[in-house]
Amino acid sequence: EATFNNVLFVLVKKGWLVPHKEDKIDALQTLSDMNPEYEALIENVPKLIDVDFSALLDERLDYAEQTEIQNDRVWLMAACAVYYDLDFGLVLRFLSGEYTAAWRDVDAIMAAIDEHVSESDQAHIWRILTRGCPANLVWEEEARNKETFLRRGNNPSIK
Repeated sequence: EATFNNVLFVLVKKGWLVPHKEDKIDALQTLSDMNPEYEALIENVPKLIDVDFSALLDERLDYAEQTEIQNDRVWLMAACAVYYDLDFGLVLRFLSGEYTAAWRDVDAIMAAIDEHVSESDQAHIWRILTRGCPANLVWEEEARNKETFLRRGNNPSIK
């Protein structure tokens, strides 16, 4: 379902709302004044466009000892998402590696479960490990419902 919230990102990224001298209204300022989320998008997307996010591909050897989320990596991930027009399938394809579990030895996993799991379940596990999950998903959600849950944010137990 198309909504202004879905379109604003594209308008900002493409620079279609940048004011011209003949404009009587500064659309970006007006939108920023209307909604703090619009303001954040309008302020940050242009900054993210030219960020080199290739460091996301660098191997992280200290990941297991990490005690907090690294803000610089969040910024790089946001830049990557902006580059790929918020298409997170493309973001994951770019990142690959640890984000897609490319290191997994699928044959070894299948051999380890062979005697413990039915053939039918093995077929599903093979599909999940090699092609992804789910096998079939049809999901439609009203924009109003999606917006409500996005505004609610994470459960307070998630830190």
